[in-house]
Amino acid sequence: MATVLPTLLGTGWPPDAHHHLWATDMTRVSEHFTNAEFTCKCGQCAFADGGDPHLALLAVLEDVRAEFGPVTVTPNGGRRCPDWNKVCGGAPRSQHIEGNAADIVVFKTSPIVVYEFLTEHPLADRMGLGSYDSFTHVDVRGSAARWVG
Repeated sequence: MATVLPTLLGTGWPPDAHHHLWATDMTRVSEHFTNAEFTCKCGQCAFADGGDPHLALLAVLEDVRAEFGPVTVTPNGGRRCPDWNKVCGGAPRSQHIEGNAADIVVFKTSPIVVYEFLTEHPLADRMGLGSYDSFTHVDVRGSAARWVG
């Protein structure tokens, strides 16, 4: 499996590799994703203007897009402030709060298929993965975690 991770990150595993763009427009944070796609949905916090996604997360999402062809990979949830995380029913230490997670939908692809692909990803031992009825959760927490919701 090819990965864009070396292109985005070089070598090693940077635990705090964020973009720090804070853009409200369609500023690209990777080839196919914009900073706006990762904003907090509360509309009021510092992350409402830009989600500041982790570079490793972007690399994984680019790999998902490459695997499933030129289809839409939509991050439905990215960065969350603690207040919005509570509204969403997120875990108190959710990776969304850190900018390390996204809930994604891959056009015409079952979430379990995306989940199974990601369990074989080169960074699988450093990712949290969850399969739900309508989306797949992926995060780059630095250790493996799996669940089906």
